[in-house]
Amino acid sequence: MSEPVFSVPRGMKDIEPAEMDKRIWVQDRILEVMRRYGFRIMEPTPIENLETLEAKCGPDIRDEIYWFKDKAGRNLGLRFDLTVGMTRMVVNRFDLPEPIKVCAIGGMWRYDEPQFARYRFFHQWDAETYGSVEPEADADAICVGIDVLESVGLRDYEVRINNRRLTEGFLKRIEIDQSQVESTIRVVDKLRKIPRSEFVGELRKIGLDESRLQKVLEFVEVNGRPNRVLVEVEKLIGKQGDQAKRGYDELVGLFDVLEEFGRVDKCVLDMSIVRGIGYYDGIIFEVYDRGGEDIGAVVGGGRYDGLSRSYGKRSIPATGVAGGIERLMLSLERGSAIPQ
Repeated sequence: MSEPVFSVPRGMKDIEPAEMDKRIWVQDRILEVMRRYGFRIMEPTPIENLETLEAKCGPDIRDEIYWFKDKAGRNLGLRFDLTVGMTRMVVNRFDLPEPIKVCAIGGMWRYDEPQFARYRFFHQWDAETYGSVEPEADADAICVGIDVLESVGLRDYEVRINNRRLTEGFLKRIEIDQSQVESTIRVVDKLRKIPRSEFVGELRKIGLDESRLQKVLEFVEVNGRPNRVLVEVEKLIGKQGDQAKRGYDELVGLFDVLEEFGRVDKCVLDMSIVRGIGYYDGIIFEVYDRGGEDIGAVVGGGRYDGLSRSYGKRSIPATGVAGGIERLMLSLERGSAIPQ
């Protein structure tokens, strides 16, 4: 009989005292920013009913998370983000005055392939606003992300913004079948993570013909300063009053507010930003360290007005922002921004 191997499971890591000191320094600054914006800290349960996790993402989410049967035979799962649990909690609290602003910092589990800057257990911070449809709420989320990065000393970053409604509307307008829209968006989300030839190949596997494939490529390659790119996007989608036009109008409103807030300088409009998680349905954004894009997005978020309907009879608009602690620390350590 072989000796047991007491090692850390694949995709997991221990946090030693020196690293924990740095994490506490980072988390304290994140909490200070969220509280300054009026968010109240809470934490949803780390274990959810599996049907809660599947409610918006569908049964395919089982391949990407840790789930199991408990001793009573109930299907349960470990949370893969904070947004689902926070939304489930808020939608069933009719006593809370709107807008409801809550935040959390905690651990997440995802059954991803372990790689650089990606673990199967990791930590996130999250700030969510429920009850407002105004562009100011989306701008507020972006500003929280910006202030978090500024607070911890990350200065060279870029906020890439798009609108999920606009992207879906464009795909429908070029007559991509509804059954193919979500698959196309999932492939677009990989644009910066895989070679272009592989990206094109995955679009072909979905069933896109050459004409539609070229239109998708043309669309996702549009990016740049908001004022210039908004003109390009309007030419691509036209002025027809449909889903794509509504998403475009939401972007115009958002950039107007960001301009008023004095926060548009670090922002670009990028049609390749789609956020792979399926519950987003409006403004979306990701923030990248310009000196470390190999780390991935250090902050991301957006609007998900439809998610609340998955957890009860109440429909409540929502928008938010979140970031990975491990990824942020990697960026900060590269720039020697964390006190030793």
